[in-house]
Amino acid sequence: KRRNFGTYSPWRKRSCPPSSGPRSPRAGFPRRAAGGGRPLGKRQLGKDSSEKDSSEKDSSEKDSSEKDSSEEDGFQEAAREKSGEEKPREWVNFRIERRGMSMTKVDIASLGEEVPLLEGMRNTRSIRRLRVDPVAPELIHKVCEAGTFAPSGGNRQPWIFVAVTDLEKRAFIAERYRRRFHRYIAPAFHRAEADPEFPAASLRNMRAALHLADHLHEAPVLLFVAGWTRRGKPQLQALFPCIQNILLACYALGLGASLTTAHLGDGPEIDAYLGLSPETPTCALLPIGWPEGKRGRPPRISVDEKLYFDCVPPGALSKRRSSGPDQKSG
Repeated sequence: KRRNFGTYSPWRKRSCPPSSGPRSPRAGFPRRAAGGGRPLGKRQLGKDSSEKDSSEKDSSEKDSSEKDSSEEDGFQEAAREKSGEEKPREWVNFRIERRGMSMTKVDIASLGEEVPLLEGMRNTRSIRRLRVDPVAPELIHKVCEAGTFAPSGGNRQPWIFVAVTDLEKRAFIAERYRRRFHRYIAPAFHRAEADPEFPAASLRNMRAALHLADHLHEAPVLLFVAGWTRRGKPQLQALFPCIQNILLACYALGLGASLTTAHLGDGPEIDAYLGLSPETPTCALLPIGWPEGKRGRPPRISVDEKLYFDCVPPGALSKRRSSGPDQKSG
């Protein structure tokens, strides 16, 4: 016996608009005809539903074939964009590492912006063990842009950046750096071998620096910071604040970096190799890449031992202290 769907029934929750498509069994009410009136019969409803299911199936198969050709991270990105969910920083970093140079402008603009300034200052440390995974040029552009907001006398902004990514050029620089650094660090290692009480923290720092020298050619980016001279001297008072901004930006983006000047022993040769003139010498080298292992806050001596108001009390500086107990590289 045909049920009268026009009357109220307790299991009928609400009417289904024609444009919303067939209702699921849980909704409890079959779809009405497009012109209203009596509900669709079983045959008509089955025919309409089968046509709908067929078109949806064809569309689904087409979409799946297109999706199969994309990367797995593309699936995750589409799902997150559709739901409006914000991408976690760890997922974005993974995407950058794996896709290398396929970053979008949206990713670059948002990445690292959420890191508080003081948190970055407290957690930025020297990272000398880097992976060989490539770093997108857009990320190097962003960290250098952060460097340009450093203060400079007269707002002269003397800085110049040269990012070396070519394998042959990195090998050329690394060969000279390694030779120069081994000669520099050898006396310290001799003292460490002869002195049983040589500070363990200093030895760790030396080994990390030696690792960087031996693997400098593997760092994906060698960023040189140069600058115009003034009155025959480099404008270091502007260049080193610029370098600190770059290091902070690297932390915010998940990159690892460290500051070294060991290349200056071969400075004129390297500068000429990079196309720099005697009026624009380099002052520092920053190897940049993705860190090996975890990053942590560098140990620091309490500011209470470093801060004085109005004047330094007599005898307070009688004993020089450049590093505290159990100090790791940072």
